[in-house]
Amino acid sequence: MSCHRYVIAAALTAALVAAGSPALAGSPAPVDYAAGVVAADNAPAAAAPSTQVASAIAWKKCGAGMQCSSIEVPLDWGAPEGPKIKIAVARILADKKPAKLGSLLINPGGPGVSGISFLPYMPYIISDDVLEQYDIVGFDPRGVGASTSVRCVSSTAEMDKLVGSHFPTTKKGRAKSIKNANRIGERCNALTGPLLAHIDTASAARDMDAIRAALGEEKLNYLGFSYGTKLGAYYTELFPDRVGRFVLDGAMDPSKSGEATSNAQLKGFDMSLRAFAKDCAKRRCALGSTRAKVLTTIGKLLKRIEKKPMKTKVANNLNITWATTGIVEALYDEYTWPELEYALVQAAKKGNAVPLLKLAYSYHERERGKYQSNSSIANLAINCLDYGGVDSSLASIRRAKVAAKKISPTFGRYWIGDGVDQCAHWPYPQVGQPHAISTTTTAPIIIIGTTGDPATPYAQAKALSRQMKTSRLLTYVGEGHTAYGRANWCIQGAVDRYLTKGTLPPAGKRC
Repeated sequence: MSCHRYVIAAALTAALVAAGSPALAGSPAPVDYAAGVVAADNAPAAAAPSTQVASAIAWKKCGAGMQCSSIEVPLDWGAPEGPKIKIAVARILADKKPAKLGSLLINPGGPGVSGISFLPYMPYIISDDVLEQYDIVGFDPRGVGASTSVRCVSSTAEMDKLVGSHFPTTKKGRAKSIKNANRIGERCNALTGPLLAHIDTASAARDMDAIRAALGEEKLNYLGFSYGTKLGAYYTELFPDRVGRFVLDGAMDPSKSGEATSNAQLKGFDMSLRAFAKDCAKRRCALGSTRAKVLTTIGKLLKRIEKKPMKTKVANNLNITWATTGIVEALYDEYTWPELEYALVQAAKKGNAVPLLKLAYSYHERERGKYQSNSSIANLAINCLDYGGVDSSLASIRRAKVAAKKISPTFGRYWIGDGVDQCAHWPYPQVGQPHAISTTTTAPIIIIGTTGDPATPYAQAKALSRQMKTSRLLTYVGEGHTAYGRANWCIQGAVDRYLTKGTLPPAGKRC
């Protein structure tokens, strides 16, 4: 089962849309995110020259069948001789050694998801033919996990408050929201330092080329999911002559603004919620006998929770933020719909909020009373540099709420609060700029889109394919986020043939 999920934060809210791979027995030990803070003060800089690397990677065994290491890269690629940061890498060697086709770098999405935590799952996702011929390499992007990392909180309770705060609905609540936004930015800056100004996607793409160089490979072979498609697309712009075999699954459209991406996701999750409701009604579930009745039950539950959070005997009560987060978590994959049904029935019919709260905890990788990674914080920090803040005036927020309700009668009410956009109060300015990808690469590339993808709607895969002239769009007709490793053998076979033989699927291929 694929574990990669989640892309970008809703632009007009401080909501964090981030997650990653659950911990796996035998994977690297939890990281101390207080470590590795860079002590330097450099503002964001323009694009840098070609990647330089000092030496090859020195690998050591680190459990779960992996070898681990790290490389040093410039904090600021515009000042390559300046302070350095660490990029953590890991690999699983090819079944047939040496690897006939070299290395395949993977990124599971986010932004903010650890590629190293995800790596032990790859033998269950990637086919044997690919595993035989490639060393599979994962990495933690700058700001994430075992690399030099972002840190904004110092306790579980503080993190709970950040990701689970109720959207304000009063003037006093809005004032508190503005105060909290400033405080979060100040805390991130104090605990992380100048790294906070240099974790944009373009910088991470340059780090990928440093990994390629350290691996001693002429071209980069790459498998990116969700946000990983944006990272891969940026790489093709920066290093068009170094593009090997690229698969971009669950494609983002890099030309969309943060607000447009948020609205597209809202529409996608509404579509998935309706698909869930139809499936639930078809099976005569306890939520309702028709799709409309199921949606009505869910809507009434959310309004009840909005008015009065449901009490629990665990660390947090189920407020509207946790409730909607829990629903969204289960909509990423149709295989978790039964879990969603159970959680909703428990909350709506039996007054038991814990199952839905646990889904929300899973979304943010909160397990055993603490957060297992910094993915949610890194997601926020990266998006603030890539997209910047938006107009958070009350008039603008109210207009956006009206539009959101039209997009999704169930979710729209909660997608946008009366607070402020966290990125509008970020200590560092936006350095990225949404734009259509313009690459001169001649390498053929596979872009995969799923027709029922809630997080990266299918229209974005079509848009990215139009932007990348040498790409071939491969379509999975089904539900869920991404396709390779979780869809069917039609998708699996098409990608495997490309990765092992360089053979593209036929134009217009649908599975």
